[in-house]
Amino acid sequence: MSTQTFKADRRLPKVAILALLLLLAAAPAGAAPTGDIDATVQVDGPCITVPSTTLNFGAKGFSTAATNSEASLASIGISPCTTQTMDLYARVSDAAGSGTGAWTVAWNGSGLVCSLGPDQFGAGVKGSLDLNPTWLGSTDTLVNTGTAYLFYPYLMMPCSGSTGVGETMTFTYTFTATLP
Repeated sequence: MSTQTFKADRRLPKVAILALLLLLAAAPAGAAPTGDIDATVQVDGPCITVPSTTLNFGAKGFSTAATNSEASLASIGISPCTTQTMDLYARVSDAAGSGTGAWTVAWNGSGLVCSLGPDQFGAGVKGSLDLNPTWLGSTDTLVNTGTAYLFYPYLMMPCSGSTGVGETMTFTYTFTATLP
């Protein structure tokens, strides 16, 4: 019987260990050297809450050539629903009657409303610290910068001879908040 002796090759385990180390050091399949994580944040924007959607100035008479007929109401607070400081703008629509009456918002707080002729009225707001009302038109007017606004609505009746006698006249105050 013949006996053969095998000599072990010691280089094979060193190669296998080197290959194993290279495999362990390599990145897993599909991996990249960097990674992204998307993040989101919602930016707090301008937002207001009005306490009521109606105002009632009651029954008022027309202004005369000698005297303006003015009305104001108790204060109304416009509250923010944000922590941002906002610019608050206001405007007023023209007035339409329950019949054929129609008035144009035109008075700017100067002089007698009758100097504008019939069917011209004024509407404004007076802040709690303001000395005089800010009279509004049909375009936005800045009335406050801050986080809340306490105001008193004002109305300047049109001159006698205007339309709308015995009617309920309706107009709208519109408040808009923006970031300064």
